Amino acid sequence: MPKPQRKSVILDTCFLVTLYNDTYPLHAIAKQYYEYFIDNDIFMHIPAIVVEEYEIKEPIDAIEATGNFIIGMPYGRDDAKKAAEFKNKLSAVGRGSTSKDAVSNDIKLLAQATNNDITYFITTDETLKNHCEFLNTSGDSKTIPIFADNYDESIFNGGQLALGV
Repeated sequence: MPKPQRKSVILDTCFLVTLYNDTYPLHAIAKQYYEYFIDNDIFMHIPAIVVEEYEIKEPIDAIEATGNFIIGMPYGRDDAKKAAEFKNKLSAVGRGSTSKDAVSNDIKLLAQATNNDITYFITTDETLKNHCEFLNTSGDSKTIPIFADNYDESIFNGGQLALGV
């Protein structure tokens, strides 16, 4: 029997900024997810696109130095093709503009998650979460979106709530 693939998550820039800035309102929730990922041996990916966006405001070196992340997932040809497919699909159904830089990069991250069989995608951006849910519903992606506005472990257990015993 083949060994099950280790679970993984892509962290988007909004989530990363929230995790590393304790003045942000959702910081405590982001920290809970971060600790869950570590405690449950879930690979945490910070793609090259996120590195670029984060570096605009602050160096990523301290985050990289923790050793808890896989830094720099490259964005390649297949990811570009998948992102174009996603953008066309979202535009065709009136899911808003996908041409702004930030939104365009978010779609690129969703394409990377899909192409690399990443289990989860965590964000504090509700529009991005909605795009991911739409792409899942349409059968174009299997990556599970996590909207880090509240902590919910049931996401990791197929919707099963933990017993408070």
